[in-house]
Amino acid sequence: MKLKHSDHDLSGVVARYSIFNRLLFLVFAIVVMFPAYANVDIVINGADEALTANVEENIGKVVDAEFRRNRMLESWMSSKITQAVEVLGYYHCEWRLDLSSGTIAVDLTPGVATVLLEPDIQLIGPADNLPAFHEIIKLNALVAGEQLDHSRYDALKKALMQKAQGLGFFDAVYRQAELLVNVQDNTAKISLIMESGDRYQFGAVSFEGSQLAEEFLQSIVPFKQHDPYERKKLASFRRKLYETGYFSSVSIDSQRIIEDGLKQVNLSVTTEDSSQHQFEVGFGFDTDNGPRVRFNWDMPVIGTRGHSWNSTIEVSKPEQEVSATYRIPLSEPLT
Repeated sequence: MKLKHSDHDLSGVVARYSIFNRLLFLVFAIVVMFPAYANVDIVINGADEALTANVEENIGKVVDAEFRRNRMLESWMSSKITQAVEVLGYYHCEWRLDLSSGTIAVDLTPGVATVLLEPDIQLIGPADNLPAFHEIIKLNALVAGEQLDHSRYDALKKALMQKAQGLGFFDAVYRQAELLVNVQDNTAKISLIMESGDRYQFGAVSFEGSQLAEEFLQSIVPFKQHDPYERKKLASFRRKLYETGYFSSVSIDSQRIIEDGLKQVNLSVTTEDSSQHQFEVGFGFDTDNGPRVRFNWDMPVIGTRGHSWNSTIEVSKPEQEVSATYRIPLSEPLT
């Protein structure tokens, strides 16, 4: 008896064998490489809860592949531990790393913590008259005699500048922003002096892209020219423009100018009107009324004065309902 194999049969066998080998190699590679990406346990000893949490957060996760490179790992961890302890005022902290047990053990001896001297926090300019800034200073209180925490200093510095920008003090600068640590007597001195400059006002508001009349569009603006600038009011204005239903898109560009000695923010509003006609058809069924059909027709913008039209027809076997609304905004379209 003779066995016959065509070239096609042999190539099919070789192809299947090749695919099998590739799959086997892939499974083997995953099994071999997976431990390299497994997390290594880290144990912190000798520190209170706050310091332990800060060290753990700063170190993050260490995978097995990193654990195998002891020298590099020790150097990297020493840098991370230094950052973590000094942020909380421990400038004399000592530690020992133990990598011999398959885990990372960090034995800390924190030493004496640095405490704050009386901080020097000042607001120079019109911002000093606004309660919002003093509320921030109160909420992020830096108190003499308390343990130093760099993050609280950073948070106060950031919050004051964010508030300045949000309230239109665009020229605000820190004349002095220092955190000075004396490691000899374990004290720290903070100086944070912000000069706000003049507050910007809302300037002219212009519109383009809509069929609505300029006079009507101006009646939508919720603030007046020369009102103090406030970022929240600008965001609310943009949101309200959408809520009118007149526009499918809204973008607002701002430009800072100085006019007649006044610092102002001019606004250029570009809009796109909603579709002239919007239709909606719905079908439903319930055991009491059987099938029902609903048809809705909207005209969001009619003419240049912001008029709009809505009509609804709902039909089922026992009842038919027709309703229509014609909306005419008064002097304050937003309300």
